[in-house]
Amino acid sequence: MRYCVVGLGAAAAQAIPAIRSRDPEGEITVFSEEPWPFYFRASLPQYVMGKLSREQLWGFPDGYLESLNVRRVTGRVVAVDKEARQVVTEDGSTVPYDRVLLGTGTSPIKLACPGADLGGVLALGRMGEADVLKGYCRAGGRAVVVGGGLPGLTLARMARAMGMACTLLVPEDRVGAPWLDARGSQVLYRRVADDGVEIRMGEGVAAIEGGQGKVAAVTTTHGKGIACSWVGVGLGGMPRTALAGVMTDDKPLKVNERMATDVAGVFAAGDVCCVWDGDAGTHRYTPGWQAASLQGRVAGANMAGGRERFRMRHSFLAATLYDLPLTFIGRADSAGDAEVCSPPQADAYRRLVFKDGRLVGAVILGDRRHANVIRRVIELGVNARGHELQLLRTDIDLNHLLRPTGEYHLY
Repeated sequence: MRYCVVGLGAAAAQAIPAIRSRDPEGEITVFSEEPWPFYFRASLPQYVMGKLSREQLWGFPDGYLESLNVRRVTGRVVAVDKEARQVVTEDGSTVPYDRVLLGTGTSPIKLACPGADLGGVLALGRMGEADVLKGYCRAGGRAVVVGGGLPGLTLARMARAMGMACTLLVPEDRVGAPWLDARGSQVLYRRVADDGVEIRMGEGVAAIEGGQGKVAAVTTTHGKGIACSWVGVGLGGMPRTALAGVMTDDKPLKVNERMATDVAGVFAAGDVCCVWDGDAGTHRYTPGWQAASLQGRVAGANMAGGRERFRMRHSFLAATLYDLPLTFIGRADSAGDAEVCSPPQADAYRRLVFKDGRLVGAVILGDRRHANVIRRVIELGVNARGHELQLLRTDIDLNHLLRPTGEYHLY
């Protein structure tokens, strides 16, 4: 059996050993546009800020792929020919497959304005982009960042940590969207502003001015000019679906619970796809490292003849909004029949959503104490009626809610 894996991210990192464990003799080829080993993309900001070395980002020990007898091809894949069943690379080479996994992730959304192609218009998603950003941050000056969500806040934090002045343009009505409601957003807004970031709400980029091919200033949608040395684009990402020939728009690829598309032999995993949820009767998009890893393992197993299913009934995201930890669990973005919120504090906020007496979603910003208990209360469907306000507290032990299950968590 011949297996091809396109992309070397979280999904591929789990798919490859899953394939090999079930098929010791099959041919496995993995394609990556980047020359680096598999690395932890979520740690790129720490690399830019000098807190981690490049080598500390590596996710595989030396010789790992070789030990699994995996052939690696460095270069851009331009097509997956589903009729001929072959992967086509930029130099015209082809590699045949019996099963192929698309783990291509997302591409940063680009600005659609004059000057968006100038040098110094930057996003952060890959090692090469991190190296460029590090150079711009070291040079000093002012950065203008557009986007008040996770990517934009990350870019703003890097600029400030490296000693740069920073203006954050937020086209939306709040920072931290879509994860935070208005009250949580206020906590985050104050934290970012207190760190010296100039925040302009409801304002975006109308044009980017430059000289000698490089950024010199930004004109905002309010007609204001801001001199700057680089522009950070933090508007999120779009699934990289162009290779599949399965979809005709920019939406995620649709796969079933076994991570298979409707094209024979083509599987997908990670941020490029959305998975059928039989309980909900619809496809669900579950971005993030944990989901990509689980999906990759299921896809790899099934490519090699397994019958596994991806079931992640409760979404989970652990991230950092600017410099405040965020935990998002379950269906906190949906309407339950009750919710409780902690009073917004200087650097912490909690919002819990309940339905029929059970906790179904949680947003925890800042202090993460008891996050694991809250997660298990959601996952196990524990009846929390009468304990709603207790679940907001960090100064008491909440494990009594899990006592019937026999579990105990320190945090």
